[in-house]
Amino acid sequence: GLVIFISLVRLYLEARMMGAMPGMRGSSLNQIVMQTLWGYAFMIQVAAAILALVAFAVAARGMRIGWTIATICAVVMAITPALGGHAASSPRFTSLMISADFLHVLGGASWLGSLLCVMLIGVPIVLTTEGDNRWGSVASLINSFSPIALGSATLVVASGVLTSWVHLEHFSSFWTTNYGKTLLLKLLLVGCILIIGAYNFRRVQPQLVKEEGVARLRKSAGTELAVGFLILLVTGLLTGISP
Repeated sequence: GLVIFISLVRLYLEARMMGAMPGMRGSSLNQIVMQTLWGYAFMIQVAAAILALVAFAVAARGMRIGWTIATICAVVMAITPALGGHAASSPRFTSLMISADFLHVLGGASWLGSLLCVMLIGVPIVLTTEGDNRWGSVASLINSFSPIALGSATLVVASGVLTSWVHLEHFSSFWTTNYGKTLLLKLLLVGCILIIGAYNFRRVQPQLVKEEGVARLRKSAGTELAVGFLILLVTGLLTGISP
């Protein structure tokens, strides 16, 4: 629902921006949506979001097919930023850039999205059970999430390095261009979140068999999610700056 609402807001802002550009005055919403690559990506994103909303409603009624449809829609939504952003307009290695951008979004979503669900849904549910065994159940839940986090983080870093290499032709672009400076800030934040993730894996995770360990997990995971939110904000700024 949030994606649908934000997409409509983006459409409004995109129409105002393009209407102010030389040669684009008088462009209608229909022209922007139906005659631009950004518009095609917009339609795919909104359609996938609406279908996902219906699929979640079906899943809530106990029908497993709803989860399958929602998963497919989520994957489709992950590729739309690449179709309507810098990747699709890249003059070099366009197909490779679209693939890398898609994997970058998919990896980030599976990492931070899964962590958010684990901490806001999974851990609270486990803690409602009685007995000391609940601490072991929390540890089992986190141990199940760790391979997802590790694989997703690897995907994010690898695809990010590839994208940076193509967009920034010279290393000095990191401090001589607005795009490079913003990207450098994002990389610093990614480095911070990787350090927090490594700390959780090496120091916090082994202590989850007791209550103190779960308390530390909540604090460190909260910090990780906060940094992840900052990364999303910087990424939003990055999409509005030409490489």
